[in-house]
Order: sequence, then structure tokens, then C-alpha cells
Amino acid sequence: MKFDPDLMRAILLDTEEIPAGEAAHGFEYEGRSQAEIYRHAQILVDEGFIAGQYVDGNNGIPLDFHITDLTYRGHQFLANARNDTLWKKALTSIRDAGKTISIAVIEAVLVKLATD
Repeated sequence: MKFDPDLMRAILLDTEEIPAGEAAHGFEYEGRSQAEIYRHAQILVDEGFIAGQYVDGNNGIPLDFHITDLTYRGHQFLANARNDTLWKKALTSIRDAGKTISIAVIEAVLVKLATD
């Protein structure tokens, strides 16, 4: 599975919409398998962007996911990533520079674009 920044962003945006005190048991995105969605959500938990729990299955692929909220870091990231124009500009900038698209690189480019 390849890391997909657009899927990561979609999960963050949907997580932000979860009412306080409630939880989601995953999301659905057209053309995406649950394993792919759960794996991206697992990365977001591991990196401190969302609060949630997952149940590991075979080969470390989550079997179930319980998402409760965005963390402060997730809110900070979305402050810049929410804007479609800024998001597309950041990804284009990273790709044009031939850099690897990682969460850290996206985060740094978004902050730079937002403050320029």
C-alpha cells in the first residue's frame, strides 16, 4: 500500500466532523478498501493526528477502527490543510521539487505557504 496524502486529509476532515463525545467506526471512500482506509487511520493515530484505537489483524492490517477525535496536532495540521487551494499548491510544490511526499514534508510546506 502506498501512502495517499489525499486519503489522509479526507480522514482528518471527517474526523473533525465527529460530534463531541461520540465515535466513528471507520469511514467509507469510493474506490478505497477498508484495509487501506484503516491503515491510513492507523498512521494518523501513530503520528498523533487523531485519537482512536484499532484492532490488529494479520500482518498488522487493522481489522476494526474506533476514531474518537482530532488531537491538537490534527487541528493544527487542518488549519492549513483545510483550504483546497493551499492543499493542492502544497502537493504540487512537493511533487515538482521531486521530494518524497510524507506527513512531515506536507506539514512543513503547508506552514510555509500559509505564512508567506
